[in-house]
Amino acid sequence: MWSSILATDIVYTLGFFFYIWYSKQNIPHLIIKKGYFNIKHLFELISSGMWIAVSSAGNMLLSSLNAYLSNIFCGVFITGIYAAIAQFNIIESTLLGVLVNTLLPKMFKLFSKKSQNDFTEYTVNSMLLVALFLSVVSGGIIIFGNDFMRIWMGKKFTGYEILIIITTIYLPITLPSQVLNQSFTVMNKIKLPAMATILFGILALLFAYVFTRVFNFGIYGIAIATMLSQILRDNLFYPLYFSKLVQSFIKYQFLPILAAVIGVMASTIICFGVRYFIIPQTLLKFAIDVLIGGGSSLLFIYFVYWKIKL
Repeated sequence: MWSSILATDIVYTLGFFFYIWYSKQNIPHLIIKKGYFNIKHLFELISSGMWIAVSSAGNMLLSSLNAYLSNIFCGVFITGIYAAIAQFNIIESTLLGVLVNTLLPKMFKLFSKKSQNDFTEYTVNSMLLVALFLSVVSGGIIIFGNDFMRIWMGKKFTGYEILIIITTIYLPITLPSQVLNQSFTVMNKIKLPAMATILFGILALLFAYVFTRVFNFGIYGIAIATMLSQILRDNLFYPLYFSKLVQSFIKYQFLPILAAVIGVMASTIICFGVRYFIIPQTLLKFAIDVLIGGGSSLLFIYFVYWKIKL
């Protein structure tokens, strides 16, 4: 375990030196001098950075708390299985990070030009793109997740299709709202979302206790608690708060959700059809299924995106 952590530290250190070298090569006019120091700017930086850190802590609370709670409420063995299934969630979150960071620079550019209509349209289109792309991943996981568990861990770790569905089906609906979260950073309106994220993390804890100890849902209660808290934050609070900041967003706030539902349904049907004709009994057939099902679903959502984008 320690060797993997050490490897991560080495990679981050190398990345740090690479960024310094890259900045000097591509932004040679960027110079740090004591004469540029301004105490007012320092406090502004600390203030915004603090709330970004609080927001990150809240996101970590929402994403990691379920593993600790399942260990406490449900036992070690089922927690191990749940942690394995949670890797599907991590895959989508990683893809989300790549997509959002790719979209972020243009978001800064549009906001700096004070073009609210262009900024709103770009935000909505970015959410549509994220929703449709992640819907393909969720649809594939719903159909092929159990086969992946069998190939990866063995037959005794299969039979958790419902848990896989609960863990992944809502992600294309909730994760696109992280585009809104980045918009809050761009607009320097992160204090309230950061505080809300902490509160929703606490709410997830309460949900988990109720579903596992009161209703005896077991490990499914942990998954449902996480799903509900994220839906309340990402599909209720974030859109409402963004609508207060950018009023033109009101008429578009349900469009990404609709796109996600269409994408999940279409990719699930496509992948189910592929699996029906090519049963993934071996690793090779599994790979063929994923390539055909995923490729066909991507082609479908490509046309959907260009039809509904603003």
